Amino acid sequence: MALPVVQSAAFKRLRHATFLGILSPAFAIVEKHPLARANTGKDQSRAHHSFKVALLAARMTTAMGLPDQVVKYAMAWGLLHDIATWPLSHTGEAAFSESTGVSASDLRKFMIFGDSRLDDVWSVYLPIKSLRLDHGRLLELFRKSPGGLDSELAVLHKLLHSPLTPDTLEGMHRTGRVVGIDVPRPDTFADAMEQDLVSGVRLKEAYSRDALSFWRSKSAIYSRFINRAETIEFESNWSRSVCDLFVGLSLSETLALSEKEIVGKVLDRGLRKANGIIRYKSPLKYSISEPYRKKRILKKGIPVDELSGVLVKSSS
Repeated sequence: MALPVVQSAAFKRLRHATFLGILSPAFAIVEKHPLARANTGKDQSRAHHSFKVALLAARMTTAMGLPDQVVKYAMAWGLLHDIATWPLSHTGEAAFSESTGVSASDLRKFMIFGDSRLDDVWSVYLPIKSLRLDHGRLLELFRKSPGGLDSELAVLHKLLHSPLTPDTLEGMHRTGRVVGIDVPRPDTFADAMEQDLVSGVRLKEAYSRDALSFWRSKSAIYSRFINRAETIEFESNWSRSVCDLFVGLSLSETLALSEKEIVGKVLDRGLRKANGIIRYKSPLKYSISEPYRKKRILKKGIPVDELSGVLVKSSS
């Protein structure tokens, strides 16, 4: 269905971007690596993650009874949600967005529409066009506050921006395998949502236990691994070093770098200490709100608009 996107150079390069960046087990030999002594699984690539997210998004929207065209948008969203990922994933994002002055969201826009600041080879404008999808509507699906979406795409938007978005469901399960924390499988949630005439999208009551279990697992991953002080310092130092070492490169040149090349040059030059936290986003804490903290199941289905009041994301 979305083969033109998968075959594009922009997507193919994601095969060589580790999912966890410098935190990946692929770089566990690096000094002071957070996983140096852990017996962990592989995180694989951003391409593999994106493909799995696209399949999950398609399954969830199909199960909700949304039209085939909306399912196609869901799959395209999954394939493209990480299309602007730099080498070393989030480690690279913090570094290269600073060195180029271009955010990941702006880079995604450049790649979807084409832009003079980016070589044509990194554009997915033509693959999207061949799928007969509207570039503007597709981009709106990535915005927190979209405009101009019809009712069915608005339903899809609610799903894609809920606490149980296909991206975080797949990404946390992938990360959990690496750090040794059990996370419900993404396909557990393939039939978890339903359309609701009032709210648009509702989590089915039968899946509330899985949702609470998922959020507890996500909380554990962040508190025990991602937000540990030594992990934050390690990743910040690497982002600072990458930014300083590769400053002056064009946007297209940063996308063409290999992770092996980046890591090798940083190690040759020596890791630099960051002045503070340098990450793609500030450290966040994930928790379950007080009324539900000790519960294992919710008594009824809940609209996804209200789900963030149960599955809470806050500053760490």
